[in-house]
Amino acid sequence: PENAEANYYMGRLQLAGDRPKEAQPHLEKAAQLSPKNADYHFWAGVAYGQNGKKDLEFKSYQRALELEPAHVEALTYQGHVYLERSEYQKALGNYKKVLELDPDNPSALYNRALVLNRLNRSAEERQAWLDYLSMYSGGPMARQATAHLNEMGDFQYRNYLIGSRTITLESI
Repeated sequence: PENAEANYYMGRLQLAGDRPKEAQPHLEKAAQLSPKNADYHFWAGVAYGQNGKKDLEFKSYQRALELEPAHVEALTYQGHVYLERSEYQKALGNYKKVLELDPDNPSALYNRALVLNRLNRSAEERQAWLDYLSMYSGGPMARQATAHLNEMGDFQYRNYLIGSRTITLESI
């Protein structure tokens, strides 16, 4: 019970098993027992978020970033919280920092474009969708990114229905 690492792994296992309520006490305990470990604070924040405790989630990401300002996951998830709160400038700042540290980060690439959409910065938004699709052209997020581009009148990528699947292809 007084081992931070054991609590951390128990909490992570509970999260992996889609049991955030069971995970939260373990991850809280890990962060309490090892208060200088940014990962423990980050994962406690994830558990808080999955349990609907948004203020505690945000505070946990803040604490992780105080300990480790370049913590990519904490920056990303804090950006998600800002996006949920409609604090678009702050979200954009977080995603830009993430991309400076990890230029291929799919979540930051996608959400940066989404934030630019919400800020009505069309030219930047268009380029951000293209940046995302140049790296991640498969899956549901690529289909959504393509739909955004097509709505803007850009058809460099298109979604095609082939049988029961929809695939995203770059124009030839």
